[in-house]
Amino acid sequence: MAFTNAEVPPESIPRAEEVAFLPIERSFLKVKFIQWLILWLIVFMVAAALFVFVDNLQKPLVLVTVSVLLIFLAGFHIYALKQSVSFKAYAIREHDVIYRTGWLVKSVKVVPFNRIQHCSVDEGALARRYGLSSVRLFTSGGNEADIRIPGIRAAFAADLREMIISKIRQHGGSL
Repeated sequence: MAFTNAEVPPESIPRAEEVAFLPIERSFLKVKFIQWLILWLIVFMVAAALFVFVDNLQKPLVLVTVSVLLIFLAGFHIYALKQSVSFKAYAIREHDVIYRTGWLVKSVKVVPFNRIQHCSVDEGALARRYGLSSVRLFTSGGNEADIRIPGIRAAFAADLREMIISKIRQHGGSL
C-alpha cells in the first residue's frame, strides 16, 4: 500500500466546541482554598514576625503599605483560584482524553489512548477528606504531554482508570 497524505478540507474537521466537557467537582475549590489559606497564614505570620523583630520595619507607613499589599495579593489569589478551578474540565472520547484548563492562559491537551503508557489515581490527605482524587495519564512525550486531572470523585476516578486502561489495551498502548 502506497503512502498518501491527502489534504483535509477544513469543513470536515470536527469542531472543538462540540465536545461535552465534564467539570471537576466543586469541592475541589474547597481543597485548593484550604491549601492556599495555610500558605497565606504562613506568609502573614512571617510578615508579622518581621514587623515585631526588625526595628526598621516598625514604621506606620511600612506597616500599612505591606499589610495592604499582602491583603490585596491574598484577595486576588483567591479570586484567581476561583476562576482557575471553574475552567478545569475533561472529556473522554472514543480514541482520546481531553483536559481543558486555564483562566488567563488557556490550555487544551488531547492525549490519544495509544500514546498513554501509564495511568494512576492519586489522593492527597486533604483531597481524600473531601472524597476526591486525581487521575494522571503518562505519555511518551515527557512531562509536558502528561495530563493530571484533579478534583474527580474517588470512586469515579478508580472506574475511569480501569476504563482508560482497557482503552489503552484496545488501542495497542504499552500497558
